[in-house]
Amino acid sequence: MNTYSLSLSSGSGQYIFISNDSLFNITGSMTLETWIKPTDLRVEVVFSKDGDGQGGAANKQYVFGINGNGNIFLTQQPNSGGGQVTATSNGHVTANVWNHIAAVFDASVPSIAFYINGSLDSTSSPSGTSVVATGNVQAKIGANGYSSILNLFNGLIDEMRLWNTVRSASDISVNYQRELSGNEAGLIVYYKLNNNYTDSSPNGETGNPQGTPTFSTDVPFADNTTTSTSTTTTSTSTSTTTTSTSSSTTTSTSSSTSTTTTSTSSSSSTSTTTTQTSTSTTTTSTSTTTTSTSTTTTSTSTTTTTSTSTSTTITIALRFMVERVK
Repeated sequence: MNTYSLSLSSGSGQYIFISNDSLFNITGSMTLETWIKPTDLRVEVVFSKDGDGQGGAANKQYVFGINGNGNIFLTQQPNSGGGQVTATSNGHVTANVWNHIAAVFDASVPSIAFYINGSLDSTSSPSGTSVVATGNVQAKIGANGYSSILNLFNGLIDEMRLWNTVRSASDISVNYQRELSGNEAGLIVYYKLNNNYTDSSPNGETGNPQGTPTFSTDVPFADNTTTSTSTTTTSTSTSTTTTSTSSSTTTSTSSSTSTTTTSTSSSSSTSTTTTQTSTSTTTTSTSTTTTSTSTTTTSTSTTTTTSTSTSTTITIALRFMVERVK
């Protein structure tokens, strides 16, 4: 858990120095990143491996900080000699608020990319292909110089990291708001500044306070990890189908009567058809996000047909017999 940040007062000559170690003599690509909350905007150094004032160009390796306008800068000593080369960001930080700043030097191009609050700000092309590797001075947090301490930082610093690799845009954006384990590849030193000066990398380069710095509970973020939660809800589908029953009943009655008596004939025919009835019930389907239920209701169709055909033919022959009168 990130609970403290380093508080430096330039007026009290406060900074952190790390004993001289060849570990900091980075000859090629490098990344420097940290959180800062400057009290004011002026030339202030956040991290340096620079002996300005001691022994020439070989001791002027790299300086990382902000200028009077709040722009980020990275100053390097080219391996070809000559004067130091400074690259500056387009964007700037804001005083009295937390800002994450990063400078990524890619020696293979060469180029320097600047990031502010996890986003790429600008890229520039320095003239040197690498920095000098023979410096014999202490690295510092919050200042540069050797015999004369220069450009003291005034404000809060947290999560200071130095890498000997090119950190990608994704590396920067994903990790700038979380603490690291300290075992990441290419991590040279890692100062959480969480109420101590311990180096959380395997290299163990513990810092030493100068001018009695203090710690503040004002931090840029609190959580030490990021958590991603993904929940998948099982969908249950129940389908019930009731057998469809169709019933058809046909009743037919036929009656036929025929009687013949004489030559006189009469015919009568009657046909009756009963109305056909069809009943259909609408199927109901219900669906919800978690449980899907599909129900098919029984459909019943009944057709009743009654056909009655009655044909009656009655022939009545009346024969009148005339009695002969004798």
